[in-house]
Amino acid sequence: GTIAGLFRRGRNSPRGELARQMYQIGNKSLVFIIVTLGFIGMVMTYEACMQLARVTGDYSQVGMQFLRLIISDFGPTLTALMLATRVGAGIAAEIGSMKVTEQIDALRMSGVLPIDYLIVPRFVASLIMTFMLSILGATVMYAAGGLTAQYSFGVNPNTFFDISQIRPRHVILMLAKAGSYGAAIPVVAGFCGL
Repeated sequence: GTIAGLFRRGRNSPRGELARQMYQIGNKSLVFIIVTLGFIGMVMTYEACMQLARVTGDYSQVGMQFLRLIISDFGPTLTALMLATRVGAGIAAEIGSMKVTEQIDALRMSGVLPIDYLIVPRFVASLIMTFMLSILGATVMYAAGGLTAQYSFGVNPNTFFDISQIRPRHVILMLAKAGSYGAAIPVVAGFCGL
């Protein structure tokens, strides 16, 4: 089948293409995700603490609620937005140029299905790397927010980094969103390219 073809050996095999796509999607997006989500975490925490300082001055819930927001929404969503802008456009452009230069027709003439060779490795790589980068991005975002709260507003790190309010449903929601986004990026980009 299609997935089994990924594990054949050879330099130009789909397995080699999968490794190349994982590097393109994951490793080359790492700094982009870390810097972007780190700054967004800092700004969100700073603004939340500023508003709380005007109203009550009680920062005890900032860390817990921020973590729930990151895990449920911002971690996978912002990561996927960054990947869609960087990776999705690259996939569409690469496959589109292959279509224009008739390389896809050459694959068909050689007996290779273009979907198996071009889309499936990108799909699997995007799925795996979106999970990994979502977890890493959420961690960086939370750490940057905690440092901002501590050094700007004097919030105790033990209070901010309290994970007692996180439930399994929050983690499941994060994984479901990361999987959905990771699947959508290469499918839409590949469709536009083809």
